[in-house]
Amino acid sequence: LFTMPSVKNRVQHAQEANEARMQKELDDHVKNFNIHIDFPAKVESADGSSKPPRTNEDLIQHRLLEAGVLFEDLQTLGPLTESINKFVEDLNRTQCFQFVKVFVDQKEQRQQRQRQGDQEINNQEELKQKQELRVVLKERNWYRLYMGGGIKHDATDIPAKANVETSLSFLNLTGHLDSTLFSYSVDQATNPTLRFVHERPFYCVWTPYSPLHDSILAQPQGSKTSMQWRAVMDTLDHEYTRSYKEVQRMVGMRLANVGHVAHPETSDQAFSYLDWSWTLRDVVPRRHEYMPYNMDASPQVVAESGPSLKHSIVYEIRTNGTLVDNRQQPTDGKDMFFKCELAGPPGTVGFIKAQGGVNVHQPINSFLAFHLSIQGGAMQPLTFGGLCSQSMVDRFYVGSGSIPRLRGFGPGGIGPRSSQRGGSTSPGGDALGGESYSLATTAISMPIYQQARLFTFASAGHCGPNPKWTATRTSMGVGFHVGTPLGRLEATYAVPLRYGSRDARQYVQAGVSFGYGY
Repeated sequence: LFTMPSVKNRVQHAQEANEARMQKELDDHVKNFNIHIDFPAKVESADGSSKPPRTNEDLIQHRLLEAGVLFEDLQTLGPLTESINKFVEDLNRTQCFQFVKVFVDQKEQRQQRQRQGDQEINNQEELKQKQELRVVLKERNWYRLYMGGGIKHDATDIPAKANVETSLSFLNLTGHLDSTLFSYSVDQATNPTLRFVHERPFYCVWTPYSPLHDSILAQPQGSKTSMQWRAVMDTLDHEYTRSYKEVQRMVGMRLANVGHVAHPETSDQAFSYLDWSWTLRDVVPRRHEYMPYNMDASPQVVAESGPSLKHSIVYEIRTNGTLVDNRQQPTDGKDMFFKCELAGPPGTVGFIKAQGGVNVHQPINSFLAFHLSIQGGAMQPLTFGGLCSQSMVDRFYVGSGSIPRLRGFGPGGIGPRSSQRGGSTSPGGDALGGESYSLATTAISMPIYQQARLFTFASAGHCGPNPKWTATRTSMGVGFHVGTPLGRLEATYAVPLRYGSRDARQYVQAGVSFGYGY
């Protein structure tokens, strides 16, 4: 009675082990199967018509090569599949396609020649191995109209505000995965934003087959190098912590190694760019709610209010989680960033500013992981012989909701503050920002359920004119984060251990982030 089930289980386990072994052998055989891909790949539209797709065929060939597809050479099926997946993900990220499919087919011309009895092909093994790639594109409409709403969150202030947005986009008009965006939005505080952005691959800015055009495409990722032009009219609301709004009118250009990236930290690849901008800014202090002829801001903010012209060049590089095991929940690897900005004539503000940092993640065992995050920055005002001055909007602001952030403190919660009482929402004084900052965080995390991890942390940081121990703030606490398609959802409870009487403390924090730091 007790023997039969035991024998059955042993037989079943043996069958399962044998099936797993055979499946592994089959997978290994498929991965190591040699295949020869003829050049070029065949590009066709998904609707089945003879009309070619709008997308430039030479661009598709370059993207395949940059993804790692080896034409006219033997390669195994495993690496070829990885390269094709990389190619498909790259095209889907441009949002110009509903879907992209790639098939490995027999070369049609070779099949036809064989049927006709052509004697040039008599090597049957070569005939079996030589294939062609067939790329099927389902392109989106050349225009897209959007009307809806969402949440607008200025990186240095809270609370977030609801906003209504209308946008018109033109996609892939020239066949080079170019995009043009016109958008208008207004938030609940009636702050409007008007934006124009045009982006296209850098090589197609130049005359086809010119030396510069060809030299760009000759680079390892040449067809992905992107050029962007933009013009923005926006209002950044800093009234919650600084008692002023910053009205911006800006034009700029950006040269980046990857296109179609709204914010550097959201790219799924290592990202670097060189940016030029010319921004007319106007700092508008908040007025008193019941006495509009009075300012609801500190004298320091009122003194630095008014227009300024910022002419700057920015260079930034980020690894963006490409060196860690999991971008949203890293437990092994490292992550880095560096950013440098130079502002000067013909603008009215002058400075050089640099910041950078590194994250290190190290498994302790199969359950726990250790994390260390260090970053810092400094700026030096430049007068250029009296032509330029400094503006408080260019300084560093540290705290939760700010970038950089220090848990346990509110937005702009640490650092220099106005000598007198600030606006009605900043009774400890308006945040004035510092010319340097440093932050360090250590944490230990462990998994609690599927994509969720629990962690405990300790942080220390400063923000001010010079690093001083007396200005250092510390905190510690616990939290959890969950990886989602929208980013890392995080909630923490932090207790400030070392703080000043005028610091803005905030114990509970929650939000979604793509940014740097644990």
